[in-house]
Amino acid sequence: MDKPRPYFLGKLTYPCAFVFDIQKLKDPAKEMRTMEEMVGSGAFKFEKIAVDQQVDLVANADYWAGKPVLSRIERPYVGDASTRLSKYKTGEFDLVQLERADIDSLKADPAFKDHIKYFDRPAMWYIGLNCGILAPLKNPKVRLALAMAVDKEAIVRDTLGGVNKKADGIIPPGVFGYREKVKAVPYDPAQAKKLLAEAGYPDGKGFPKLEMSHRNNRPDIRLVAEAVGAQWTKNLGIKTTLRPLEWGAYLEQNNKKELPLFHMRWGADYLDAENFLSTLLASYGNENKVNYSNPKYDELCRRADTSQDPEERKRLYAEAEDLVLSEAPYIPIYFQRDAEMIRPTVKGMRESLFGHLPHTTTSVGP
Repeated sequence: MDKPRPYFLGKLTYPCAFVFDIQKLKDPAKEMRTMEEMVGSGAFKFEKIAVDQQVDLVANADYWAGKPVLSRIERPYVGDASTRLSKYKTGEFDLVQLERADIDSLKADPAFKDHIKYFDRPAMWYIGLNCGILAPLKNPKVRLALAMAVDKEAIVRDTLGGVNKKADGIIPPGVFGYREKVKAVPYDPAQAKKLLAEAGYPDGKGFPKLEMSHRNNRPDIRLVAEAVGAQWTKNLGIKTTLRPLEWGAYLEQNNKKELPLFHMRWGADYLDAENFLSTLLASYGNENKVNYSNPKYDELCRRADTSQDPEERKRLYAEAEDLVLSEAPYIPIYFQRDAEMIRPTVKGMRESLFGHLPHTTTSVGP
């Protein structure tokens, strides 16, 4: 290594450290798309891959920990949330992820209310404000005004049905460096209007209409984006339209830092603050898509990234997190909590903060 990296062992659990067969995957920069390229030692083996349709897995009898209980797993790809739920209700699926809009009706349904399960994940949903494209968003006062005009509690309570935890900071619970109490940006519409006026846009006059990009076909994402836009209109007089994009097109533009305003998530690759504060928002971070740059912030993160003292790392990251929240290139909205429908006949599933562990002990009864 070129320098101390106290988070290095965590990185080894991430796909960037996975072993692959160079004879089968000639270009490791490209996606694996065929069974022949996917050489591994996991609990299941690929039986069939129909791209964007279905993946069929069969138990690996030679798995080092013993053959899994399940003989096979079928993973259909169904992009539409209502179709997924319908197939679950008719008995075609044993497990599906839910959109928040469906939870209340399912909780009221005696046949399915006990099937709902919740799982906290190390991920944060946020509004990204690109500091390098639109002139108003280059101004920290404008960004802070927009942050102060968002009522996160109302979004979590009313839009998301109270399932998720409001995010005051960047680092989610369960990640090294997380704090219950950060120097959070308060919901303060009056102060937000004052800041916006100081920036030259009294009551939103002269402020350009904003366009918020987001991934399509995900109702929760659209609902939160709509709620944020409505609050900006109500509290600041700023108009916002939504721009849903196909996921591939969205990522392509976001990777080029071409989206002025967007709503998305970041989930931990490994459970360390470096993977959030440095990776996402330091000028040297390879996932900094908002053109945020502050030398003091960079210095704090660089020191924390390499310190061998866990308490010093926490202190430095805390200072960095408070600083970046005050300049608002991100508006954290909520921490992710997945809601899933799982049939009572599914037994033996193992969990981690990252998600369901390999289904070595899972069984499905009649």
